Amino acid sequence: IGYGVTSMQESTLQMGFWLKSININPNNPVYEVRNNCLIDKTTKTVYAAGDNASIPNDIVAIAPLAFSYGRVKENGDILPSTLTSIGEMAFCNCYALGALQIPANVREIGSSAFLNCSAMHTLQVDGGNSWYKAVDNVLFSADMTVLIAYLNTKTNATYTVPEQVRRIGEKAFLECIYLQEVKFPGG
Repeated sequence: IGYGVTSMQESTLQMGFWLKSININPNNPVYEVRNNCLIDKTTKTVYAAGDNASIPNDIVAIAPLAFSYGRVKENGDILPSTLTSIGEMAFCNCYALGALQIPANVREIGSSAFLNCSAMHTLQVDGGNSWYKAVDNVLFSADMTVLIAYLNTKTNATYTVPEQVRRIGEKAFLECIYLQEVKFPGG
């Protein structure tokens, strides 16, 4: 990416599973590459990632699809404490991601952020997070009124939605191949 590139649409480099690395002119005033991640210097947003990227510890936001198709190299505690936003489908098809801890400051998680992470066996939320909660690898709003995501790697054939839930998030049960029945309280 050249010196003169000062803006690009969010999806410019996303879903490019062929993308191995990202190079940028070091004098570019807007963007930089660190840990194989394309980052907006001002907003501290990761817009795209090459293979085996790792998230720098000062990142505030992850754009939609930024780490899709297996771009992140670590598991578990990879999200920095500075993170406040995870975009739609940010880790979609991230086949090597086995565990993820949502930090306390995350207050926005886009639809299908963890869709089809075929190795993900653990999804946790920091106990200090006021916006989200995870129970048995199911992501909810902190007050448990919104079921946001049910990990598609869960092998349960049946799931009973907690009584507090009033809304099911978009694509919350998408790609859950083992799930055969969803039960709702009182019905």
